Amino acid sequence: MSRHRRFAAGVVAVVFGVMLVHTITVSGGPSGVPGVTDDEIVLGMWAPFTGQLSPSGIASRDGLRVWAAELNAKGGIGGRRIRLVLYDDAASPPEAVAAVRRLLSQDRVFAMVCGSGGGRDLAAMDIIRESNVPFVSCITADKNLMAPFAPNVFRIYANEIFQSYELADYMAGRKGHKRIAILYNSLAFGLNGRDLMNARLKDKFNLQFVSAEGYNVGEQDFRSHILRISQANPDAIVVHAFAADAGIIVRQVRELGLLTPLYGGGAVPTPLLPQAAGTVAVGMVAPWVFPVFPESDAPPVRVYKQKLAQTLYTSGFPVGRPSLYDMTGYMAGTIVEEAIRRSGRNVTREGFMRGLETMLDFVPGNGLGFPVTFTRTDHEGTKKVVMARLNGRLQWELLTE
Repeated sequence: MSRHRRFAAGVVAVVFGVMLVHTITVSGGPSGVPGVTDDEIVLGMWAPFTGQLSPSGIASRDGLRVWAAELNAKGGIGGRRIRLVLYDDAASPPEAVAAVRRLLSQDRVFAMVCGSGGGRDLAAMDIIRESNVPFVSCITADKNLMAPFAPNVFRIYANEIFQSYELADYMAGRKGHKRIAILYNSLAFGLNGRDLMNARLKDKFNLQFVSAEGYNVGEQDFRSHILRISQANPDAIVVHAFAADAGIIVRQVRELGLLTPLYGGGAVPTPLLPQAAGTVAVGMVAPWVFPVFPESDAPPVRVYKQKLAQTLYTSGFPVGRPSLYDMTGYMAGTIVEEAIRRSGRNVTREGFMRGLETMLDFVPGNGLGFPVTFTRTDHEGTKKVVMARLNGRLQWELLTE
């Protein structure tokens, strides 16, 4: 599919619900602010809605759509309803860059929300920073998203630095492991996790990985990697991979007879892990950046599920939904809503960003996320990370130790 055809297929507007459109042209309202008129505020998003990584993009898009539909049904903000312009980048950095350019130059959105993922967002960051158009990130935890600091870029959950540090501290500090190995994917996600944890182990505990094995995304047989790791006689193994791959790795570790304690990176605590690994994954521990799990019956999750069902999935949820990306999309929407309210009747991008920077312990998504705080010099909304463990019911639970 050509780039322009993919764009046309990926554009969605939400006004009281969901409506497909082919072209969107947004001019400034009476105040000359792009994406703002007397009766609407236009927000833009790009993410993978097709391809291998589409579960993250579709779920975050749905979370944002649920929020927009809910808000619009109540009359919007000051009489202005939310309209979403969404582009499918198919997990391609060039497509993400093209989508961002189009959101800025053609659609002239008021602000951008969620984004796509590490490599795609990083490819577009120079354009985003130079535009000074607000961007509230809700998908990527990449450590480089906020470097260098930009006054228009905000993130709503703890990045991979804090996740990696928390995991390293748990393994070497709380559990006392001395010989830690890691198996990681070759994407920025895996490489950053490896480097951040290794640095933390060295600086705080005078340790380093006894073995570090990388693999390419798409591999299915990890036994040679695992056997090389086993030769280093580790007392803990970190599987820094996306959940589906991690499940296969965990199963193969146990099939080879290794009983070494297993830990996961921040992408592991989802139902995909036990689906792929089965009961051999029980006891695995990994960092988690939310106070609840999307598959739980916690009150904020229960309320979101009802809204998701009423808005988009009246006949039942797709497999694996809602997911953590549903939560981040909905959380991002509520943060955007609060910042717009704080900017007053005369909505401007500068006022919107000031509104974000006045947030102190704001609870996003009605409890789906940890409280966020933004200041003029710190746009990482939270550094809160907790540890999670897969229990005997094959459900993730927060550790309280």
